[in-house]
Amino acid sequence: MAGRHSCMRNLDFRKTCATLAAAPMFLLWSEAFAADERDSGWYIGAGAGRTHLARGGTTGTAEDVHAERVSAAKVFLGYQFRPPVALEVTYASCGTVGTRTSTFTGPSKTLHIRVLTFQFVGTFLRVENAALQGRVGGLAWRALPGTSASDKEIGFGIAAGMSLKYDIGKNVAVRADFDMYRNLLENAGLHWGANIVSLNIIGSFR
Repeated sequence: MAGRHSCMRNLDFRKTCATLAAAPMFLLWSEAFAADERDSGWYIGAGAGRTHLARGGTTGTAEDVHAERVSAAKVFLGYQFRPPVALEVTYASCGTVGTRTSTFTGPSKTLHIRVLTFQFVGTFLRVENAALQGRVGGLAWRALPGTSASDKEIGFGIAAGMSLKYDIGKNVAVRADFDMYRNLLENAGLHWGANIVSLNIIGSFR
């Protein structure tokens, strides 16, 4: 009987030790899970910046493309899944471009470039309140003429970029973006590309 009681006491002791050892791990896992849940949710943002027009032209002509207005603006809506992945939709004005013939004898056109992008956003590095992010996806674009609506151009392309984000409050952040837009996925008449640097303010609903 004494041996049986001794074995039961040893078993109870091992169970107690296992429980005490597992409790901190469970608490840490629960806290991490709760943090992920708190970090997920919708966010919205807006910003402005400058456009650098990439080299481009129009298919089958001697026309070239030049920037006429280099200011840019954008608004975006995103959903943060569990870190580090988010999905973001952006509507951006990439400025105004003009097309003209190399001989300067043909008519010139002014086009306002607008894009709608769908991108996956990933956080590569986080240090306290700062985070380095990258994104990639696709875009739909249109070039609206300043005069005749029949001259508008539309198409699809690719979008990519990098961001440096800093959280200044629980639900407020600022983000510096570098975006690259290209219409290389189709044989559109107008070939253009834009590199945009912008500063944005973000509000989250978490």
